[in-house]
Amino acid sequence: MIPTQTLMAPPPPLPPLPQKSQNLPLRPPTPPPWSPTLRQRKWRTREEEEEEEEQADDETYEQFEERVVNKRAGQMFVSIKRRLRNNNILFSELVHGNNRKQVAQKFYTMLVLKKLQAVELSQDGPFTEMFLSRGPLFENASL
Repeated sequence: MIPTQTLMAPPPPLPPLPQKSQNLPLRPPTPPPWSPTLRQRKWRTREEEEEEEEQADDETYEQFEERVVNKRAGQMFVSIKRRLRNNNILFSELVHGNNRKQVAQKFYTMLVLKKLQAVELSQDGPFTEMFLSRGPLFENASL
């Protein structure tokens, strides 16, 4: 005996997709008032952030690169200062959840902070965990 095919009714149509709003906010939602980040965060538009990362007409490429590296070092120093309540921070804690490019940037920034004697870096051996601690100029770092 040959099986017979049963005809089924077509599925109901899908609801229409929502239209994209042209007035999307540039900022994420404001954190709750009890959040410690509310006082620390300064909201900037994407255009302002992109302008800071562009080379000015009157600066050389080396000056631009130095400005970007110094800005990153300052941001990283603030982050380290906030986290450095006990003696050491693991480098892996600073870069948790970052991609390879971000990890490399943070590693280079750590070397810049080491050069400025704001932090001390120590490692037991090659390919082992790196520890960060306060450097001789930690309290008086000029970033």
